[in-house]
Amino acid sequence: MSGNSFLVIGSNSGSISKTRYPSCFLLTMNQNLILLDCGEGSQFRLRDMKVKFMKLDLILISHIHGDHVLGLPGLLHTLSMQGRQKALTIICPKALKQILDLNFSSTNNHPSFEIDYIYTDEIDSDEKSFLFRNKHVTIKGIKLYHRIHTVGFLIEEAKKPYNININAIKEKGLVLEKSDFDSLQRGENIVHNGNVLSADTLTIKNTASIRFAYLTDTTFNIEIAKHINGFDAIYHEATYMEEHREIATKNGHSTAKEAACIAKAAKVQRLFIGHYSSRYDEVDILENEAKEIFENSTAVVEGNNYEL
Repeated sequence: MSGNSFLVIGSNSGSISKTRYPSCFLLTMNQNLILLDCGEGSQFRLRDMKVKFMKLDLILISHIHGDHVLGLPGLLHTLSMQGRQKALTIICPKALKQILDLNFSSTNNHPSFEIDYIYTDEIDSDEKSFLFRNKHVTIKGIKLYHRIHTVGFLIEEAKKPYNININAIKEKGLVLEKSDFDSLQRGENIVHNGNVLSADTLTIKNTASIRFAYLTDTTFNIEIAKHINGFDAIYHEATYMEEHREIATKNGHSTAKEAACIAKAAKVQRLFIGHYSSRYDEVDILENEAKEIFENSTAVVEGNNYEL
């Protein structure tokens, strides 16, 4: 078990469903809890799934359509009511801060904690843009192709330190300083008694860092693939079946087949699809359509926690 996972809180699109909730996901990556969008009712679903949302580290909002943000004011209010003090980072369009500030001021309920906003409005080209980094993850944004300004998030686990090969050090009879061990864990060569010692001979490389992309809402655009080449997993919206592609394009969305084409072009390891139209009671048909193009496709199910 890697400890990295993708929990599905809500998987529906904006139209009301009897069985599914609007977009919301919890990404656990390298000990960080990252909420991806926050549709209406998200905090209730988080509680149902026994998520300790007081421990949230980051909230990422792709765009300000209601099915992606209407649950956020209530969630922030609950965090305050429960006495959260730790600052919370929200990466979002600037307009969302205006919406939240109006809510706080008009209800006279201000957060008990500081909110650090990072705005995505400048992301409007076909290049990746750096957004955030801490010791656990790095987050970049890319332009998506929806009816309003929308951003996809590329989330990468921080580079893992090299493991020290104690046996190799003992065999060479080396007595090293702490600074030497620090350098080796970064994969850097060291100088010992005037000799350069290669990190390759004194360390064991750790497993590669996990890379995950969250891509919703967007019409099909093959340019997206170049930003996610070789990623371990991606979530790409698949609101419609291919037979409804005209409607998808008109509404700024993608089909399951189109999402699979992106995954195949980018040579990713795994594709998750969601953001389903309420016209589909069962999502197996969307998964089957995606699998015709990209075999390792999964139509997400609310409550499922997928290991990355």
